[in-house]
Amino acid sequence: MAVDWRQFCVVRVLANPAARSVPTPEYLAVSHNTSPYISVYPWKTDVDGFGTKYADIPSGGPNNSVQQAVWTANNTDILFVKGGSVGTPYMYAYPWTFYGFGTKYADAASQPGDGASSIALNLNDRDVAVTWGLFSSINTTEGLQSYPFTSGTGWGTKYSAPPNRPSTLTQAFGASFRPQRNAVAVGMNTDPFLYLVGYNSGGGGFTTKFADPGGAIRPTATSLASAWSPVSGLDVGFGHSNSPYATIYQWSPSTGITAKWTDPSTALSNRIDDLQWNPDETVLALAQISTSPYILAYSWDYSTGWGSKIANPASLPTGSARGVSWRKNGNDIAVAHNSSPYITVYSWSNGFGTKYANPATLPTGNGDKVKFSF
Repeated sequence: MAVDWRQFCVVRVLANPAARSVPTPEYLAVSHNTSPYISVYPWKTDVDGFGTKYADIPSGGPNNSVQQAVWTANNTDILFVKGGSVGTPYMYAYPWTFYGFGTKYADAASQPGDGASSIALNLNDRDVAVTWGLFSSINTTEGLQSYPFTSGTGWGTKYSAPPNRPSTLTQAFGASFRPQRNAVAVGMNTDPFLYLVGYNSGGGGFTTKFADPGGAIRPTATSLASAWSPVSGLDVGFGHSNSPYATIYQWSPSTGITAKWTDPSTALSNRIDDLQWNPDETVLALAQISTSPYILAYSWDYSTGWGSKIANPASLPTGSARGVSWRKNGNDIAVAHNSSPYITVYSWSNGFGTKYANPATLPTGNGDKVKFSF
């Protein structure tokens, strides 16, 4: 009688607890300015880096630059927004599996009024915030919207507009949710150059606007990015188009901004398009345009703020950096930038380590933002 050896293989696997522990697949999404506008790669290990690029969206995908992408919890969906006044939809959502993109979710009934500039995801409750073009109380669109999103179902009904919006025409950029899911930060291109609003996590959307910073701690130019310290949520930062190029504030959940951290002793030298803390909140990385080294990192202390500038990587990005993302374990850092190869990833251990080999298939144009999965 023939023996089916597979039965023994199965028993051996089930009997081995270590064999049942399968690492969660990880991915890296790069948004860029030429078709197909988004490139996704498997991220293999701490040694291997980029895997083979996933197949592009077969049809019905974006027809202009993708500005930013985010992953839902457990990497079951990928959401992204496109820029430019090229017609709806400006927001896209696809189921995601180990095999790549699934069938696009139905478009949200209410779309941004113009090309979108950023997307942020409130992970636990799956609410999504989107910024775009005109952020104004005198316009029929409000420049910042939020929606519920459910894996397997898709977009829900848009929440009500945020309160006390600026009364002048302005653009909104770089939305981010506080990790405690009770506030949203947004950058703007007119005074006060930022907007901070409470959020009702898990239903209801925006609540009360927080007071703007005043006097010497108020930004003086466009804020293009925002980020929250990912553990405590007690710091909120903005990247700007003029000196000091990045401003980090101390935050109170009840009152909002309480003080500005003193600027770093090693000053930034050009516009900051993105900034992100590492997962344990001990390093702040910033994407800088036009001026080398393009990617900067500073030590960070929750009680004293900015620390020393960390040494530059040995192999620098090849052009202006537009986006930065940390791997979930903090062992790698990715930078989206202008000029080929458009995406650069470094290992990280108390500083920049070795640059990973470029992917075999590069993104097709200038990198805008980059996002590791969870």
